Amino acid sequence: MVVESGSPASGCRVKDLPLPSDCLLVSVSRGTREIIPRGSTRLLEGDHLHIIAPEDRAGEIMEEINRLTCYCLRG
Repeated sequence: MVVESGSPASGCRVKDLPLPSDCLLVSVSRGTREIIPRGSTRLLEGDHLHIIAPEDRAGEIMEEINRLTCYCLRG
């Protein structure tokens, strides 16, 4: 998943993302850097999120993440 320009996920901290319990954000690619995310890691436009999820639910989980990121608090 890529954090697109204007995405509600941009600027959100990882701990504020309501990720489903059966998926795990394992790394964030930002330019040439690989980041092991912590709860305080802020997502930026253009970040590539590497998520582990059950194969049969991958599409559904991606839709859920895209929908739920609208509820992130900024600040």
